[in-house]
Amino acid sequence: MPLENNDLKSTIRNNINRLVAEKRFTNAVLALSMTPGESHIGRMRRGERDIGLDALEQFAKVLEVSVNDLVTPYETEHPVQLVCRACGSTELWFDAKARWNAAIQDFELAEVMQGEYCEACDGQCSIERKPIDPTEKRYQCQNCDEVMPAEKLQSIDDIERRRAHWGPGDQVPDGQCPNCGSLAFEMDG
Repeated sequence: MPLENNDLKSTIRNNINRLVAEKRFTNAVLALSMTPGESHIGRMRRGERDIGLDALEQFAKVLEVSVNDLVTPYETEHPVQLVCRACGSTELWFDAKARWNAAIQDFELAEVMQGEYCEACDGQCSIERKPIDPTEKRYQCQNCDEVMPAEKLQSIDDIERRRAHWGPGDQVPDGQCPNCGSLAFEMDG
């Protein structure tokens, strides 16, 4: 029997897709342990086909979580930052599949695939999740959007030349981005 509540359907789909991405599973890998075929699994993950109770139980078993974990909205208690295991950079790129959603006039992420790329290492990399201390000040580069802790900031090169472009009331930068050399500012909250 398919689930009816749209919020619940969305929660389940989001939780399944998050866990599948974390475990680096593909639809083909899921299909090896589940009754629905690979194409049905893909349609369920994209919301094009309802997920019945049997399929929900199978997803839970394959993903090694409880059914309750799949139906409960996921809230990150402790936020994490994905970093390159080799160099610690957050300048990472991921291969992904997305589809156009005309209703919201934007792309929706359908699947994150294997193949992480680190800009700092200029090649494929392995990633790890590092907890973010919510009390720690974070800084963001105005150019490349890199988010970093204070110890990663560099002192500002050619500060006198750059200061000449600052006007009254302009926010004073806290440092320089180690990746691109642009100015970085403390993030709010």
